[in-house]
Amino acid sequence: MSGGDGSIRVLLANGSGGYDLAQTIPASAGTVRLADLDQDGDLDIVYADDTSEAAPPPMYQSYLGDGTGHFSGPVESPYLGALSAVNDFTNDGFPDVVTLGTTNRVLPGTGTGSFLSPADSYDGNFGAGYEPLWITGDFNADGNQDAVVGNAYGDLMIFHGDGHGGFVDLTPP
Repeated sequence: MSGGDGSIRVLLANGSGGYDLAQTIPASAGTVRLADLDQDGDLDIVYADDTSEAAPPPMYQSYLGDGTGHFSGPVESPYLGALSAVNDFTNDGFPDVVTLGTTNRVLPGTGTGSFLSPADSYDGNFGAGYEPLWITGDFNADGNQDAVVGNAYGDLMIFHGDGHGGFVDLTPP
């Protein structure tokens, strides 16, 4: 889904075992996540330029999919940290963004592709280390999205979601 020039390239299967370019979205190096941000049944793109230190500060950019491999946008939201995961951590039906850094945040999704400023932040570096991997799901069957975070140093942490955009009962495995 990304090109060698840093762009985001959307490729569609052509039915002959190959792929055709559907759209190229200008971007630099950064993080891309897929989620249905506007609840229309089509995947959308969330992009963050996690590597830039340019002024003005970078923004989260969302591109809304139309189901045919084409995306409109960007819809911009303030950048508040490296893009880690996208899931519904607030139980309102809209995917939210989790940021990673020395202060961690859950930015509530609006259902339009944008994200609100978080109500709370959490100290500590969730999944600190090179290329942390976030996997989200309801791991303890309480109806709230949780996260398992691992990194290149072999650290593995489990964060239980509280359903309001926060995490409780941070339990090492």
